[in-house]
Amino acid sequence: MKHLVVLNNDARMSNSRAQDAYSILVPLQIVKFDENQQFCFDAPVEFPQCISDLIMLKSDLHSLWELMKFYNLRVLRPTSFSDGEGDSQAIGRDYMVMDLGVFQEVRGYPEVCLKAFVAHIGVKMKVIKALTAT
Repeated sequence: MKHLVVLNNDARMSNSRAQDAYSILVPLQIVKFDENQQFCFDAPVEFPQCISDLIMLKSDLHSLWELMKFYNLRVLRPTSFSDGEGDSQAIGRDYMVMDLGVFQEVRGYPEVCLKAFVAHIGVKMKVIKALTAT
């Protein structure tokens, strides 16, 4: 497992140096176990190849959702009255963990989801903001 930490730290470090739309991104890996309980490393096929692909996830929410599930991300989103959190018990509780089993969660909070994924893979959000501002 130590090897996985090193691989992902290297990937995040490489991704943090991405500066333009065509900077290549390195996928983070996870450990999976086969039927013989042997572990192997795996990365999603749909991982964005470059920053411009990463930006496109903003409009391809299904792919973003699949990536978030693959990495089992825990994402906080603002609570709303429709969550049943709007009563007096919700005072001081402004956020809740998204249920990634429900696509509507991602569709309802695309910016929050994209920011969480960008942070997870090590890309600097200021790069995304600079490229989408033009």
